[in-house]
Amino acid sequence: MMEFAGGAVRKALNKRVRKVMQNDDAASVGGSEVVPAASAAAAWLRLRLFHIVAYLPNLAFLVFLIFVWQFASTVWLPRIDPHMAVLMPAPTTIAKTAMGMIASGELFFHLLASLRREAAAFVFAATAIPLGMAMGWWRRVYNQINPIMEILRPIPPLAWIPLSILWFGLGDEQNEFIIFLGMFFPILVNTVVGVKNVDPNLVRAARSLGAPEHKVLWRVVLQGATIGLVGLMIDTAIRLLSRRLLPWSLAMSK
Repeated sequence: MMEFAGGAVRKALNKRVRKVMQNDDAASVGGSEVVPAASAAAAWLRLRLFHIVAYLPNLAFLVFLIFVWQFASTVWLPRIDPHMAVLMPAPTTIAKTAMGMIASGELFFHLLASLRREAAAFVFAATAIPLGMAMGWWRRVYNQINPIMEILRPIPPLAWIPLSILWFGLGDEQNEFIIFLGMFFPILVNTVVGVKNVDPNLVRAARSLGAPEHKVLWRVVLQGATIGLVGLMIDTAIRLLSRRLLPWSLAMSK
């Protein structure tokens, strides 16, 4: 019902915007001194504002959850167990703390430290791209490597934390190893699937024109698998951003 109402509001706003733009065009044709570029910019700003206003009803449930969170953290939990209230700070407290960390530069310091570790882990995880191309292109390589990967891939990265502490100690290397495991297998799987989904007609056309094997891999297979790799990059970026929300990330960075 809310979605239907939002669609009706958007349609009404779009009609309103088109009418305003037509009026602006008529005014400019009628000899008005209004600059056409400024009129177009104003119409675009109004269109953006109308779209934002039309989208606001979709945020009603999110706002309701924030109010419930605020009430539980400031009223309900302190009456039940004050210690639980400390473990679940209110949204207003989080916002104030975030503003203080931004003003002091502490948040950017920890953000750069985390991005540095993740960049180092991604460099090592990128080795999954040539490995995935080999597995997707040559059947013998796939048959040899796939059983090993299928044994290691289902193990969640967090399950490697005890071994990573024994191998690397408490430091950046241990964090980079865990991040590497979280990146390597998605890259590998997406690369293998992307190579296998390359159009066979493109490969046959390249070979019929005399292209050697390495050019077929570089010019056809790699570019044909780019869609899967781009989707993987987007997925990796989302994973890295969501990792910033982990409550233990600050403790692990020390």
